[in-house]
Amino acid sequence: MINRYTLPEMGALWTELFKKQMWHKVELASLQAQETLEHIPQGICEEAKQVVIDKELLERADELEKVSDHDLNAFVKAVSEQLTNPLYHRGMTSYDTEDTALALIIQKVIGLIETKLKRLRKVLLEQAKRHKYTAEIGRTHFIHAEPITFGFKILGWIDVIERHQSRLVVTKEECRVGKLSGAVGIYSLPPEVEELTCTLLGLRAAKISTQVISRDILFHLSMILVGI
Repeated sequence: MINRYTLPEMGALWTELFKKQMWHKVELASLQAQETLEHIPQGICEEAKQVVIDKELLERADELEKVSDHDLNAFVKAVSEQLTNPLYHRGMTSYDTEDTALALIIQKVIGLIETKLKRLRKVLLEQAKRHKYTAEIGRTHFIHAEPITFGFKILGWIDVIERHQSRLVVTKEECRVGKLSGAVGIYSLPPEVEELTCTLLGLRAAKISTQVISRDILFHLSMILVGI
């Protein structure tokens, strides 16, 4: 969507900077989980937390990507240049980071839409009460019909919004899924690392995943958003 038609708070969730900040958040959660489970030494996650994902780091990643032709690999190298240990991104494939980060972004996106729908419903309900007795010509077959009230018409819109709200609750939960199952889903890292990492991120681990989290989840989300 072009900037003119994009809400600033929504546009901010789809910037390259925010995406890679979420990548870093996933990587940190993985390190924290591995430390908690005593798979790596303590203190590694804390050091990685000191790395700031900003415009300067993204520019460095862009330089590295010209060589590697791989955005995630370049990002990991840019971050690792600021670390004294080689364990950042240990045992993970690209989409362990990318799909899990996308799940975090989608949670925020749906949350924003939910907030806007809640506000819209409130405004419409106020107008429905205000126009409870405001007469309006009903229409059917593209011609005038029996009279209705404008408040009644607004209640129909509210009914639609409430269905959208209900669908989003289900879809948001469906999308609340991450993965750290490796390149083909056979776990370079132990499954308990995936489970704890997702828990730390407020997600649940995918029941089964391969290189990616199953795309039917995104298809369903797209369908719901088109309806709204």
